[in-house]
Amino acid sequence: IKKTTDTTPATIKPTPTTKQKPPIVAVQPIVQQG
Repeated sequence: IKKTTDTTPATIKPTPTTKQKPPIVAVQPIVQQG
């Protein structure tokens, strides 16, 4: 079980989802201000 948890964070880091998240967060604050 310890080995599975170590691979989970490593796979999430390289995933493109992390790169797509930053742009979405910047658009969210703009929508709240408008």
